[in-house]
This record gives sequence, structure tokens and C-alpha cells, in this order.
Amino acid sequence: MTTTDTTSVDIPEQGQLVQVRQRRYVVTNIVGSTLPISPLAGDGKPQHLATLASVENDARLHEMHIELDDLYAHLYGLARDELAYILDTFPIVRRKDEARYGEYRTKRMVLDAYERLESRMR
Repeated sequence: MTTTDTTSVDIPEQGQLVQVRQRRYVVTNIVGSTLPISPLAGDGKPQHLATLASVENDARLHEMHIELDDLYAHLYGLARDELAYILDTFPIVRRKDEARYGEYRTKRMVLDAYERLESRMR
């Protein structure tokens, strides 16, 4: 995926990484407008509606899920080995992580966060 400045592209493609106001987004959908061409648009081209998903928000949401997993593990009194065993019971998550990141990233991140939380609780 390449980052494209939206000012230089007429119509972005679905799946394209774009930058809007100093933030990165992925184009999830493009719909052509059924409205007449506005004389105010200046270029006379039909407008399109692009649906965007924030890359930064997805990363923060993933971090929050990991933090919650660790809090639940501590609330239930799970040892690190028990948490590791539970994480190994999610083969679909493991397969997707390994395909995307080359490792079981979710497990590593959850266990790293578990250890950080454990050290703060001592």
C-alpha cells in the first residue's frame, strides 16, 4: 500500500492509503454522486463520496483491547502461563497475525502488557 496525497488524485481507489489533514486513512468505499455537477466546484467533474477508516484509531483500539485483556487476566488471578495457554486457543487470531505480521503479534503484545501491569502492581 502506498500513501497518496489526496490533493493530487482525482478519485482514490478502495484500499488505498491516503492522507487528510496530517492523518492517515484507508479508503474503504467509493460512491459516485448522483447530484448534478456544481458550478461552484470549478473543475466540472462529478463528485464522489469516499468512506475512510482511520489507521491511527484502529491501532489505538487494538492497544485498548490488549490492556483490557490484561486487566481481566489479573482480576481472574491468571498466571502468565495460564494467559499464554488461553491465547493459544485462538487459532484464527494466530493465523491472521502470522500472515500479516510474521508472528503471533497479539499474544506477544498481551503478554508484554501483562508483564508491565504485573511489575506496576508489585
